[in-house]
Amino acid sequence: MKVKEIMSTNVISIAPYAKIIDAIGVMLSNNIRRLLVEGGMIVTIRDLVYAWDKLNNSVSTVATRNLLFIDPEADVIESAKVMTSKGVGSLLVGDGIKVLGIVTERDVIKALRVGKDIMAKDIMNADPLTCVKDESLSEVVELMKERWTRHAIVVEDGSVIGIISVRDIARALAAKRDLRKTKVDEFMSVKVIYARPDDTLEKVREMMATNNIGVVPIVDPAKGLVGSIGERDMLAAIVVNSF
Repeated sequence: MKVKEIMSTNVISIAPYAKIIDAIGVMLSNNIRRLLVEGGMIVTIRDLVYAWDKLNNSVSTVATRNLLFIDPEADVIESAKVMTSKGVGSLLVGDGIKVLGIVTERDVIKALRVGKDIMAKDIMNADPLTCVKDESLSEVVELMKERWTRHAIVVEDGSVIGIISVRDIARALAAKRDLRKTKVDEFMSVKVIYARPDDTLEKVREMMATNNIGVVPIVDPAKGLVGSIGERDMLAAIVVNSF
């Protein structure tokens, strides 16, 4: 399978002097997580949300010039290898100058299977970021920044009751909410798709692909939350399984 078969051509650009809050609005209205910034830069929704207390600053202050390209004729697994080795979640598709599209870790996860002999417990993050429903969103964002993650699992009395993501927090910012005064349960997702430690990794991949989600909590019936698998974890497993 070639990159051109799974890439998205919905690549939107924004001016470098645009405000961070305006870039958040563009991402939410177009249901995307990345924007090209004129002048050879790219910005992600994580970059924008992490700057929650600087929303009137220009996008260029949080964007990166690290533009990575892949040829549209390259195999999809090659894009996964590049993303994993570079620690990025997307690649521009093109010749290094002209952008034809973008391919993301989510696109790859939807396209490539993993071996059924790998269990969720084999690759899960055993120390996922957690929070409680009455924490402020500002507190959660700062914890996300410390752990460089896009999700926090919301727990109560040992049970998983929700997930809060940078996209959820972006919605709060777009609604002009003060994150210091806004609680997690006002914007968290309460529909939680979870897996068991002994579920196959392929089952977890299918959960991610089918439900278009970026993280799956791993829940043991006796112990409760024991880990999580995010897109970066899954991508790494796909790469290792390809050898």
